[in-house]
Amino acid sequence: MYGKEANNMATNVNATSSSTSTYKINAIAGMNSGLDTEAIVNAQVSNIQNKIDTNKQDTQVYEWKQEKYRAITEKLENFYNDNFLYSSSKDSIMNSNFFNESYARSSSSAVTVSGDTKYMKYTKIQGGSIQLATNSSVTSSKSISGDISKLTFADMGVEADANGNYSMTLNGKSFSFSADTTLKDAMNEINRADVGVDMLYSSATGKFTFVSEKTGSESAIELSGSAADAMMGVDRQNNIGQDFKAMMSFDGTDNYVEVVRSSNEFSLDGVNYKFNDTSATDITFESGTDTDKIIDKVKKFVEEYNSIMKSINDEIYAKRYGENVGSGKKYPPLTEAQKEQMSEKEIEQWTEKAKTGLLRNDSTLTDIASRLRSAMTNAVGSSGLYNIGIDAESWTSKGVLKVDENKLRAAIEEDPEAVSNIFGGENGVASRVKNTLTYAVKGTGVGESKGVLVDLAGSNTARTSDNTISRRISSLKTNLTALETKLDSKKEYWWKKFSALESYISSMNSQSSFLSSFGS
Repeated sequence: MYGKEANNMATNVNATSSSTSTYKINAIAGMNSGLDTEAIVNAQVSNIQNKIDTNKQDTQVYEWKQEKYRAITEKLENFYNDNFLYSSSKDSIMNSNFFNESYARSSSSAVTVSGDTKYMKYTKIQGGSIQLATNSSVTSSKSISGDISKLTFADMGVEADANGNYSMTLNGKSFSFSADTTLKDAMNEINRADVGVDMLYSSATGKFTFVSEKTGSESAIELSGSAADAMMGVDRQNNIGQDFKAMMSFDGTDNYVEVVRSSNEFSLDGVNYKFNDTSATDITFESGTDTDKIIDKVKKFVEEYNSIMKSINDEIYAKRYGENVGSGKKYPPLTEAQKEQMSEKEIEQWTEKAKTGLLRNDSTLTDIASRLRSAMTNAVGSSGLYNIGIDAESWTSKGVLKVDENKLRAAIEEDPEAVSNIFGGENGVASRVKNTLTYAVKGTGVGESKGVLVDLAGSNTARTSDNTISRRISSLKTNLTALETKLDSKKEYWWKKFSALESYISSMNSQSSFLSSFGS
């Protein structure tokens, strides 16, 4: 189908629709005159049909272009949102702490640390001094024999109040249960209440336990009432939680002070501690710049930028399919008449080729690519990304960059502030890239006014018709309606003409037959 026959279909814009007309009432092709009436009518209106086909092809090309523009816009929007929108995020390159990544390690698994690390090398914990914070608890003094989903308060041998109810006060909150309430239902009701206590039951021991959600000496559980006596026994075991305690030094010496907290997790001077166990030996800490994490974030930023540049380059440097293969063959969008003569696979293959190179040398995309390339590669003062291992893959890379991890690592370890200034300093890489993205896609969640790409083609996040291509498509469709109306009118005119001709010939044939009958 891609030989001579396909070429004829592609260039024959005079091909007309095979749709039947409602104006063939008396002009059935060749019934009296022997003429191919439909072919003649189609030939008479072929100039209008050509205009309709051209209109639809132009509309299709604009729609394809709009899809391509919007795909690039979406990438630019995502790049902006990932790296510039939420400047409060430490992972935003606009945040001054983007390069302020550090690690903190403990010499013992008994404690983990994070946060401000400048104090770490001066901090240590005396061995044998750690007392972990614990929860308060109350455990029943008797074991319950039976299924708590069936046992009721009446079965527990404790007297109800004058109203036949069993009461409980737990940390100041009152509960009341009837004699028929099962122990399990009572436990569920207590657990649904916001009293800072969890009630548990062990089928292995047959005992109930109340456990405070918080730790420390202030987490004591206050429990009383006939319902408590029924479930827990009068001689229940009450354990008051203990505070966290440890002897800690913060000046690098053995000058220890006792630190007391209600929890095993707390912050002190910007450092976050989480104690998991005790330790018989001294615990020390080390910290430093987390170079690997910084490198990973920089690489992610460069990879997203490269993905955008490759997408733009794929469009502005792509040749039309015929030019690309050197055949000179054109692949415009197919007309309806052409599609009727092709298989679905052939239509799909043709369409793929017709979409190729539609944005070749596009001025808007070329401008954006140039701005992005300059934003990333131009010097920042006396330095630039090329000084820290981020440079073009080759002189033909068209703005795509590569990261030399060894060189970047060395630059970060030697002077992380200098690296940060290249990205985040005044007129740094980050602000220049942000300005370019704003120029391109502002108005799609990025700002209040439109960027050049959104003004040209709209976006997937703001599907409005207020853009150049949508207005052009709307104009073409309005013109198409007028052309189709004109086509119908012309067809009606010619079908009526031929209908009259067929009627005239039929009448003449009847008269001839009548006259011939006198001579026979």
